[in-house]
Amino acid sequence: GIVLPAATPIGGFTTAQVEFAYQWTRKLLIAGFLDKSTLLGGAPTAFAKLLTNQQRTWFLDNLNKKGVDKRGAPLSSRAWIMSFPPGNPRLIGSVIKVHGTMHAHAVTGKEGTSQLELDLDYLFVYPVEPPHGPASWMRVLNEVVWTVTFGDWQGAATAFEPSLSSAGDKGG
Repeated sequence: GIVLPAATPIGGFTTAQVEFAYQWTRKLLIAGFLDKSTLLGGAPTAFAKLLTNQQRTWFLDNLNKKGVDKRGAPLSSRAWIMSFPPGNPRLIGSVIKVHGTMHAHAVTGKEGTSQLELDLDYLFVYPVEPPHGPASWMRVLNEVVWTVTFGDWQGAATAFEPSLSSAGDKGG
């Protein structure tokens, strides 16, 4: 369901760099929104492993925080992924529908550096039922709207690392 656009050179970035960015982002979407263990409330290990060291530390440190900040945004980094509470509701069937787009473009960062930015907009549809009410099944929708920026960040392990910012809504 996550079909990638053909990689071509963009700005000063090579086809190989654009292809890497697309593939990494696809893996991140799969780990955060299709990984069965994560969906069933387990530890989002596959997702966390794909993040840079700095984002991984923040993500794991904030995974189980409760409440919202002054703007109403969740304090828990679990909002970055799709995760149902264990046993409630229950995923039914084996098909999770996915539809969306991803495209890349070159931007100039605040520091004047060249960066590759990927804009994503994906809709994931999960068929679920309450634990003791199979007649009450429904579809839960999760729209994932992300910007993933690849660049040479201060303190990064390589000269082409991702930085993820996320937003999205879940609804019945």
